[in-house]
Amino acid sequence: MGGLHAAMVASVFPGDVGATAWLAPPSAVPVFADGLLSGSCNWRSLYKQHELQMLDKMLTGQAEVESLEKLVSAVGDSKQQQLESSDMELDPVQEAKKRMRLFLSITDIDNFLPPRRSDAVVFVYGTEDEYIGFTEPQWARMREQWKPAHFRTIKTGHVSGILLEQEAYRKTILEVVDLLKQRGGTAESSSKSVATAV
Repeated sequence: MGGLHAAMVASVFPGDVGATAWLAPPSAVPVFADGLLSGSCNWRSLYKQHELQMLDKMLTGQAEVESLEKLVSAVGDSKQQQLESSDMELDPVQEAKKRMRLFLSITDIDNFLPPRRSDAVVFVYGTEDEYIGFTEPQWARMREQWKPAHFRTIKTGHVSGILLEQEAYRKTILEVVDLLKQRGGTAESSSKSVATAV
């Protein structure tokens, strides 16, 4: 989740900073609850153990609930019906996933304001990325919130995109640096610091 963290750092950095979020999820939720890693979690064991009670204690607060609602709206209709239906009792696996989604929703990039130089932020995500397991509505929401950041797709999976697309990754980083220089040279900012998060 280095790309997600790069975007978070760009969000909270007080100066002009750019970011290249390469094959990054918009949140840890799809990675662990829907993507490839969801198959490696022992959901039944998590449901049986006291960790769910601990998660419940940590999940008090409206911000996390609102973030979960945004994520749920991006999930397919069948999953949304399972999560929202008060009439239908969830099975242990779905209940554990529901709580994990809520817990991980604090990592949702929607919780972060766009950086001062959102024009120097590039999100690149793979169309074949099974590791993340994202849906297009999540990225549509991000495009709206982080204007004028750049959003691109690359026809690759997660691991192949990291291993085989290194030249494209480096070019994207250099593009972000150039974007920072272009506007930085013509406009005076209150902070003279310029950095790039990758």
